[in-house]
Amino acid sequence: MKKMVSIMLSTAMFFTLLTSCGGSPAPTGSDVSKSGAPTQSSSGSTSGGTFEEGMSFDVMEFVTGPSGGGWAQIGAAIADKANGYFSGFPITATTGGSVANPMVMASGEAMIGLSQGIFLSASLEGTEPYTEKVDCLRGIASLDSSLLYLVCDASVKENTVGELIANGTKLSIGTLPAGNAADMLMDLTLAEYGTTAEALSNNSVYVADGSALTDAYSDHHFDLISLNRALPNASLTELMTGRDSKILGIEEDMAQSLAEKYDWEIITIPAGTYPGQETDVLTVGMKSVLIVRDDCPDAVAYFLAKTMYDHKDYFETVQTAYAAFDKEDMVNNLTVPVHPGAELFWKEIGLM
Repeated sequence: MKKMVSIMLSTAMFFTLLTSCGGSPAPTGSDVSKSGAPTQSSSGSTSGGTFEEGMSFDVMEFVTGPSGGGWAQIGAAIADKANGYFSGFPITATTGGSVANPMVMASGEAMIGLSQGIFLSASLEGTEPYTEKVDCLRGIASLDSSLLYLVCDASVKENTVGELIANGTKLSIGTLPAGNAADMLMDLTLAEYGTTAEALSNNSVYVADGSALTDAYSDHHFDLISLNRALPNASLTELMTGRDSKILGIEEDMAQSLAEKYDWEIITIPAGTYPGQETDVLTVGMKSVLIVRDDCPDAVAYFLAKTMYDHKDYFETVQTAYAAFDKEDMVNNLTVPVHPGAELFWKEIGLM
């Protein structure tokens, strides 16, 4: 059983999900219908000959990540660039989280959001951490990848999860609360090996939220920490600088099996990326995905896709992880069906 140290999950986790988007209407806007069909804008400017720029929409909430985090920063940047295609500033970026965002959007409280493939899949199927199926989310673009990092004390002689299991080595483990991406990634990965965190740690798993978990690792309260971060990640560099550590790899066959089963990516962390890392390390990761509700106007979805494609160079200055993938990859690993407005843009530039 995982020992709970602190849990600060969103209260939204305790509400029943809606099976289709509702609660609040789609932005109607003065210049477009619900379908996004444009009228002539005052400026007369066009984009790709499909939708007019300068159209008006009601306010649309865009749920991102925790305050001060990477998603909050990139979400604000996306909203800023996307608003440049519309009259006024209809898109407002607010805080959120990868687990809660699909629920918040399904309830009608937000039109746009960021999440991750593992939670979008769960929401489609109505599996943990969700209680009912959600079928109203649509994809705009897949973005940066976040990796499973299994970081342990450098004194551990094994270099992979398989070696730990084969040698019967037990390590005290720390992770974020259940339902968090890092916890789910670790549990599913260990399950592929036929084991659990409890089995590897003799039934004692330290659970804490946010900085409390990384502080506890730095203070040697446990020897292996499970994290879900981008590549590269400054906070992980700081963590491994403060405590002499190593990153445990995943065997290639296991990584391949996980990629096929969950549509994850197989990612190599190049040698020298982090302090003390002398060799390449193989792990798995998943995409973050820009999503909207299915009642999002086509024009909004179209310009969101255009924003991500045309301004990727700018987003790389906001988040260095955005330099690690090609623009052409934005149409892959969406997990949910693509929104028709976004699909129109991707087809126009030849990616669909």
